[in-house]
Amino acid sequence: MNNFVRIVGLGTSGAKVVNDVCKLCEQKSLMNVDFHTIDVGADQLDFENCCCPSFKAMTNNKLMIIVCGLGGLYPYNKLLQLSRSAKAAGWRVGLIMSSPFVFEGSERKQRAELLKKTICDAVDARDFYTVLDCNQVLKGELSKECFNTIYLQVDSLMKNCVLSLLWLSNEDGVISVDYDEFCKGIGPNACLEYKGVNLSNAISLEKINIPKTKIYMVVVSHNCDYTIQEFCDALEGIQHAVEKNTPKEELCFMCSAMQLPGTWSPYAHVWYVNAS
Repeated sequence: MNNFVRIVGLGTSGAKVVNDVCKLCEQKSLMNVDFHTIDVGADQLDFENCCCPSFKAMTNNKLMIIVCGLGGLYPYNKLLQLSRSAKAAGWRVGLIMSSPFVFEGSERKQRAELLKKTICDAVDARDFYTVLDCNQVLKGELSKECFNTIYLQVDSLMKNCVLSLLWLSNEDGVISVDYDEFCKGIGPNACLEYKGVNLSNAISLEKINIPKTKIYMVVVSHNCDYTIQEFCDALEGIQHAVEKNTPKEELCFMCSAMQLPGTWSPYAHVWYVNAS
């Protein structure tokens, strides 16, 4: 029995991205992946004859990737309902959502709260094996980075490992200045010791004096055998996560200040933690 991948576009933006992924897969003559859309509004898209592949070695798994752009503050309950239904049917589920950082002001704060609740609920209930971020989903655009993010999810799901991205910023109203606050309410140990890695004091953005304009990403990997280079190759170019012009001295300072059991990537502002 071969591995099978289903990519689901949730909402109009997610559907547009899935449509582009479908076309890209067709161009490469790949198989064993199908596409579905849910709640796409006026922009109905046809995936009837579009199918394409798993990306790496086959295993006997059914894998589902949900792509959601958070357009119109998509109700997170629908997201969790879809995931739980898929899990009950034997699927392993991953999620790709847009970051709220593409918004400004009160809208950014509102969307950040929704994303925070979605991720915290999902992590606590183990609804998603992977939660990744790609800003371009919001615009209904497929970029090399978004496709690579989907690729990375499929690969991690096949390897039966867990991969999570945590976005942090030193700006008021964005996901969190205080990591404890970001994870409040999802369980006594789920965040302060995120699957065995103590992050509570290590990720104190005020403590290490991150400029207010900077946004950082922490990657937590469990039972995955990615090298940091492989991971960063997959995420190269994603908005906010990659800033190649950061001085090397700043990276070295932050690396020593955070004191995490991880590795700074070759690309600035991406901290990789292997918690296996």
